[in-house]
Amino acid sequence: MIKEWLRQTKDYANKIARPDLICNDGFSMSVQASTFTFCEPLSDVADSYSKVCVSSPSEAEPLLEPYGVENKSGTIIYRYVPVEIVDKIISKHNGIKADIG
Repeated sequence: MIKEWLRQTKDYANKIARPDLICNDGFSMSVQASTFTFCEPLSDVADSYSKVCVSSPSEAEPLLEPYGVENKSGTIIYRYVPVEIVDKIISKHNGIKADIG
């Protein structure tokens, strides 16, 4: 799920950021993978990522908690989140909404 979404939004990585990922039940989160984020591989143009950076979930998501780090502004960034965890979150929230951005 998330790997396909990252491929579909690859062009956004070369700009400011990918659009928020929105799930069918309304849950949303920012999922980023680029040279400037906490992901693996650290690349703007990777064909596949094993870990991504997540921020701004629309509600608390316990599956993200182990990856959370508070930044200087007090915002929690979820660093190096395995794509398998992101897929579990997406499944929990009834899949990805078809309309991107």
